[in-house]
Amino acid sequence: MAKPKHMTLEQEAHLASLKVEACALMDAKYRAGQQEHGGDLLKKPGVLDMAIAEAVDLVVYLLTLRQQLESPAVVGLWLPDPAWLVGRRSE
Repeated sequence: MAKPKHMTLEQEAHLASLKVEACALMDAKYRAGQQEHGGDLLKKPGVLDMAIAEAVDLVVYLLTLRQQLESPAVVGLWLPDPAWLVGRRSE
């Protein structure tokens, strides 16, 4: 994938922070998985099916988060207008 021709310093800093956080999360998750499950992930059968199951879980979490942000009373939260986070106008 080609690097965009122009990114602001703020965009570059944002990308760098995402990469640092993603690497730290991946490292911790991989090590926790090794501790819990052991074995060699590269040789583990069924990884595609496990990944699909994880993707489905992610969709559930994201849809639930959207519902929470749109109706904070559902979870007993008070939030200012969350539209800034979900990128939609409140109605």
